[in-house]
Amino acid sequence: PASMVVLGGGAIGLELAQALSLLGVRVAVRPVALFSAGMVAGVMGTLTAIGAPPMALLYQHEEQRRGAAMQNVFFAYGMVVSILALAVAGLVPPWAAALGMSASSLLVTVNASRIARWQSSSS
Repeated sequence: PASMVVLGGGAIGLELAQALSLLGVRVAVRPVALFSAGMVAGVMGTLTAIGAPPMALLYQHEEQRRGAAMQNVFFAYGMVVSILALAVAGLVPPWAAALGMSASSLLVTVNASRIARWQSSSS
């Protein structure tokens, strides 16, 4: 059945991410890599609800606080895109979309302060 294909695809994606990590693959955090990881994370997240591995691979060798803050901003942005898509499709009432957007904005603000603290402590 289709659900088995989705589960199998998710398992393969997770195993691939683990293998790349164990092999010590390092990918420079650049716009092309961010776009590619975001696309793969979006597909994996849509199919299996597990979209974190591509971004985790990208930031695994970065300073811990910076990696955590950047991944949180990535997921907040993803939440905005998801909420907008659901609202446009009429699957989420306007009040719920507004609540989700507010929560996303709050996350971005908190993470911006984390990045600012990280930058000020490293200089």
